[in-house]
Amino acid sequence: MLQPIKLNIKSLSAMAGGIVLVGLVVVYALHGNALGRPEHIKPPSTLALKTKQCPRCFVVDHEVILDIPDLCVDRGVTLVIVIHVSADRFVSRETVRNTWLSEVRNKEKFQNVRYFFLLGNTDSESVRQDIQDESRLYKDIVQYNFDDTYRNLTIKTVLAMQWLHSRCPYSKFFFKTDDDVRVNVTNLLAVLQIHGDKLERALGGVCRSVTVVRKTSSKWHATFEEFPKDVYDPYCSGTGYVGGIAVAKGVVNVYTQVPYFYLEDVFMGMCLKLIGYGTMYLQHFDNTRGPEIDECDAKLGGYVTIHKITSQRMIDIYRRIC
Repeated sequence: MLQPIKLNIKSLSAMAGGIVLVGLVVVYALHGNALGRPEHIKPPSTLALKTKQCPRCFVVDHEVILDIPDLCVDRGVTLVIVIHVSADRFVSRETVRNTWLSEVRNKEKFQNVRYFFLLGNTDSESVRQDIQDESRLYKDIVQYNFDDTYRNLTIKTVLAMQWLHSRCPYSKFFFKTDDDVRVNVTNLLAVLQIHGDKLERALGGVCRSVTVVRKTSSKWHATFEEFPKDVYDPYCSGTGYVGGIAVAKGVVNVYTQVPYFYLEDVFMGMCLKLIGYGTMYLQHFDNTRGPEIDECDAKLGGYVTIHKITSQRMIDIYRRIC
């Protein structure tokens, strides 16, 4: 059973830029080429992969297709939420906008919170045109010209760090998540209220150091050529991690010295080690219970993230009266 703690409402309200709450909030503590075609990364050499560091192991310098240059024009931004999503997942983006992200979008409750969807490119001309229309309507899409595949997720994350460093340098924190994750922004801000000082130079979430999976049938397998060590450096699950903008800047500064590895969250851990920053395990972050979690528990419990949530289930949780 997660234990509830009481939070300072005035502090939390200030952090969110005007959260209107009565009484005490209870959360549960500590649980390139032509614009029209995507670019493909060339795999690094085996020699580079076998070293702990290498000069300019790989360089991410992809053309931006869609941008939101004024997203963080106000220097009082507390949190920027980055949502990784594939280009063709229109329904998923619309679902996220109309459920857990809806309070952020209206800016009444969370005045100092910003968000954007991060996309790669697609070969489909019709999908590209639909994304252009979607961007004009919502103004919440950042898109780069790269092939948005699972093996290229590290490229996507580095692009996110570059964008945050360039566009939101005066923001305090960023939060990276995926489109199949339900996020409770109020609880996330509460975590920052409690642990913000430590997270300024660290990543927090479901963080750990695990044994490398060698079984080729696994989605997360790695060969000895790809990763020669038996255990990964401490890292935070890519389903949702939060950190200070200083972390984004640090990753931008060191990523070219780190051998390319396709598991983006593991790669972030490798960068953190080189920077000299750490990780922080937060039990508010869940990356396993999504399919079976009770809807009211998901809605009213102390979770910051709940992973493996389909669009329909995300809608059901949002509409559920508990």
